[in-house]
Amino acid sequence: MGKMKEKFLDERQRAEDEMQNQYLDDEYCCGQACGCHEQRMEEIEQNTAEYDDWWDHLSIKEKNKIYDEQKEYKTWSEQLASLPAYINHWLKK
Repeated sequence: MGKMKEKFLDERQRAEDEMQNQYLDDEYCCGQACGCHEQRMEEIEQNTAEYDDWWDHLSIKEKNKIYDEQKEYKTWSEQLASLPAYINHWLKK
């Protein structure tokens, strides 16, 4: 096997291992009083409070604009998701 291919495979394996370890870290609890759970909850509460403050400071007009943009994005993404089937349908004719 060539050196470049071997390096590529090693890097790919390392990346997969890192992803797996990150998944395990999120799913597996150490079961000890390390404080990691309290820290995560504090971060979540802080982020939630910041979001609530931001949302509360928006005007009704700004909130409606955000809602309309989200609705438009959802419609656009649904149309985009159906595009491959539409193209295949016309290519088969």
